[in-house]
Amino acid sequence: MFIKYLGFCCLKDKSSSQRQYPTVIEELCHQFLLDDLKKSTKNFDENQIIGSGGLGIVYKGSLQHNGVTECTIAIKQICGITEKELKEFKNEIELLCQLRHPNLVTLLGFCDHEDEKNIVYEYMDNGSLHDLLYCRDVKKESLTWKQRLKICIGAAYGLHYLHTGAKRTIFHCDITPYKILLDRNMVAKLSDFRISLKGPHYASKPKPKTISNDGFKVLLEMVSRIRIMFIKYLGFCCSKHTSLSRRQYPTVIEELCHQFLLDDLRKSTNNFDEKQIVGSSSFHSVYKGSLQHNGVNECTVAIKRMHANTENKVKEFKNEIELLCQLRHPNVVTLLGFCYHKEEKITVYEYMNNGCLHDHLYRSNVKREPLTWKERLKICIGAAYGLHYLHTGAKRTIFHRDITPYQILLDSNMVTKLADFRFSLKGPHYASKPKPKTISNDGFKGTYGYVAPEILENNILTEKCDVYSFGVVLLEVVCKDKLKDVEKRQKHPVEKNIDPNLKGKIAPECWVVFMDITERCLMFDPNERPAMGEVEVQLELALSLQEEADMRNTSDDYTLSSMTVLN
Repeated sequence: MFIKYLGFCCLKDKSSSQRQYPTVIEELCHQFLLDDLKKSTKNFDENQIIGSGGLGIVYKGSLQHNGVTECTIAIKQICGITEKELKEFKNEIELLCQLRHPNLVTLLGFCDHEDEKNIVYEYMDNGSLHDLLYCRDVKKESLTWKQRLKICIGAAYGLHYLHTGAKRTIFHCDITPYKILLDRNMVAKLSDFRISLKGPHYASKPKPKTISNDGFKVLLEMVSRIRIMFIKYLGFCCSKHTSLSRRQYPTVIEELCHQFLLDDLRKSTNNFDEKQIVGSSSFHSVYKGSLQHNGVNECTVAIKRMHANTENKVKEFKNEIELLCQLRHPNVVTLLGFCYHKEEKITVYEYMNNGCLHDHLYRSNVKREPLTWKERLKICIGAAYGLHYLHTGAKRTIFHRDITPYQILLDSNMVTKLADFRFSLKGPHYASKPKPKTISNDGFKGTYGYVAPEILENNILTEKCDVYSFGVVLLEVVCKDKLKDVEKRQKHPVEKNIDPNLKGKIAPECWVVFMDITERCLMFDPNERPAMGEVEVQLELALSLQEEADMRNTSDDYTLSSMTVLN
């Protein structure tokens, strides 16, 4: 999924950056073992070579993920390890680990071994634009005029993002048909950032940059002030590497998070007019706002304004910013920035047109049609994707700690987005053996009815606590709040409490799979609960079975003969 993102200039705020945050490379870049890369390329077999030039040789490789799923990758092996080449190697990693755009090649990680320097990228099935223009593969059809235009447009999107979409302008410095790669869908991706440079802050007045090494100057005019970022992110576990972290890199929040002026947020909400409120709790109010850029383009945003500035609430405020500014996933809400004012603490997010899952289940807006069964399944699958990413897709496991229908938001296309990371915690490194995390007695967070029993009993927190909460949500999707209480669901069959809007709409074969995974999520023993990866697979299977049944059955209602009591 491509996420539309409007970026704004970031003003550094000392009060929010006094805390020691990790460096960008430490948090965002994954280090591969040399043995794994050798295995994936058959010890760098010449038959695996798909390109060469510039910094090194490019191999096609295949890496196993979780011992099951294979991922095809491109591995660039550095030919020499001179001081200049090492500088270019580090430069590309530092830049690409921070850049996220569908028209830029995705950096998956690197290997900084004493004898080998390798960079790992997503694999581009259709090679480079140069290959297609000069028809190196005679089996491939020549590009049509419309295909060429679309490729140029994609490359222009990528270059526009480099010039205007990050905190500082990026000069690519080597745009040629060799650097424009094409994926399996013929989407253009800019590549090769080894000689790229950071220019001035985007919000500042652009100035030429003098490059001394070759004695020439590069002047790139910033022709547009509109920042548009489409984020595509494949998460992998990350690991710290000392040799690359000795250099003083900027902190994650400094590089990735934007600070808004309070006056701009007041203006965008008509001075926090109550009519602009789209959600609230005892701790905050959420306003719908409209931020104007260059006096022309408007972007609708959600602005969460804290009610209290207590020490605990400020800690939660900072915690959400630190986590969300690093997370990139189509099923996690996008943080656009924040305002850290002495009197106001505000976070700004992409706007979710369709509210939260809770509103749809309980129809707070009676004008809305009830969610169909397949819509509910798709929402659950999206939430499972997001939660799976939190548990396995970053350097360290993220425990959400408050999975409820209120925290599952829906955008204009009904795509699920997990929200509200105030209570979230970082767990162990994903690659390490998972260990339970003990939280203090006053550290209890969550919503009654959704909290796993082991937290209530002994304050033990693992990713399986989120799995339990998600199981309660799955049950609520079919029964609303009728069986949220443990005692009720131990006495009353689920089938007797199904939402009337779903009666006759659920295929029996789909129901068996859905209820099996729901029951397993709600197991008392956390070790018996499935991982979120398995949950998403089973939910996808349930949806597939429902769609197959609907193709066969076009008129009759379904009958569920089972009686499921959850122990």
